[in-house]
Amino acid sequence: MNKLNSRDDLNTIRSKAEERVAGYKCRILICAGTGCLAGGSQKIYEKLCELCSVNPEAEIVFGPEAAHG
Repeated sequence: MNKLNSRDDLNTIRSKAEERVAGYKCRILICAGTGCLAGGSQKIYEKLCELCSVNPEAEIVFGPEAAHG
């Protein structure tokens, strides 16, 4: 990273960082494997769907996942 020489340099870096953060998408993956279902992942999925219903941009994926170990 280059040395900051002015307040404008800092503002430029801040603007670029804000653009990156604003463009970040977050996905929530909920396992639907046998063990996860037995542990209650279906209820977690349903609650998250309920909570995210007010935000149509939210994406929740519910499906079997690879082993976590």
